[in-house]
Amino acid sequence: MRGDAKGAPQPGPLRHDMISDTPGLVVCRPIYPPSSPTMVCAHSFRCLVLGALSALLVHPAAAQGRPAAGAAAAAMAPAPAADTAALHAQLRGMAQRLFDGMKARDTSALRALLPAGVALHAVQERNGETVVRTTTADAWLQGLAAGPADQVIEERLFRSEFRADGGLAILWAEYDLWIGPRFSHCGIDQFTFARTAAGWRLLSLAYTIQQGARCLTAPRG
Repeated sequence: MRGDAKGAPQPGPLRHDMISDTPGLVVCRPIYPPSSPTMVCAHSFRCLVLGALSALLVHPAAAQGRPAAGAAAAAMAPAPAADTAALHAQLRGMAQRLFDGMKARDTSALRALLPAGVALHAVQERNGETVVRTTTADAWLQGLAAGPADQVIEERLFRSEFRADGGLAILWAEYDLWIGPRFSHCGIDQFTFARTAAGWRLLSLAYTIQQGARCLTAPRG
């Protein structure tokens, strides 16, 4: 129900208690500026119906039981800083246990941290192209177990960032990796976690592989 005049305001909820100049006829005026058009209804009941329809058109969210804007904003409000910091520390600890298990070649501990279906994605730039290699957790563990028994692989985490929304969380951290006394590479680890009935679990791990001058900022020791 829009006025013919250009730029006329949108109609609002109607009221049906206006005076009737003619028997059996009720003039329904919208609750917005008087310059807006009026509506003439044959019966007061029809005015009530049209008023209700107008209210639904102006406020559809309320008609569908959606929360008001304030409630929606409150639902999307970030978690308290203390809770966020605690979860950040918890998930960073899970990532560190993964690397501790890798260093010790403790495949039993690693399997507890890498549920079936977890994928590992290595992203590396080669000759101007991005190369992505994906492996399953099982294949990675088999390769780790098959390596030389005296080979120590140590990965260290540095600065990390953290984001969470409900049951989904992402940990983004700088790392470097050493094989025995030899530096191998550095990069970024991105851990994606989900909250389950059994607690937080790793969904996937993606990491970049960098070499060269960028890695000199994180010397061992």
